[in-house]
Amino acid sequence: MKFSYFSLIAVALLVACSESERASETSAAKPTEPAPPAQIQDKGTLPSNWDDSESPVMGTSISVSPNPVDFCASKTASVQISWDLAAAKPKNPQIWVRNSQGQKLWTAFKNLEGSKGTGKWVKEGIQFIAIDSTTRKVINSVSVQAANCK
Repeated sequence: MKFSYFSLIAVALLVACSESERASETSAAKPTEPAPPAQIQDKGTLPSNWDDSESPVMGTSISVSPNPVDFCASKTASVQISWDLAAAKPKNPQIWVRNSQGQKLWTAFKNLEGSKGTGKWVKEGIQFIAIDSTTRKVINSVSVQAANCK
């Protein structure tokens, strides 16, 4: 049986297209969530470089909702982090996440008041720390507490 050169190219293109479609269907079926910052070791700034001598800055707040968190059915949870840093007047506000393994930048923003939800990676004891990245001053922080299980 003889195949023309063009027939072989057409078959190869069909196979390549079907493989590409299958790969995109597989990735589309599994929505990805950003890597949990609490599980990524920070290779940059260490806490010893942060100045927490004036923390918490009067008139600022950072909170976790809910807090305490119900970890009775699962070791991880999604929470909402809210902040009001206007009184500190930071030039480059950031919120970092710290746990026993290290710390990692979670978000940087321009709005001095706001909120943001996490993925389902938050564990008991994780700390959210608001800093001004320009001055390395800690503005305020909050730790995640666990609710009592019955």
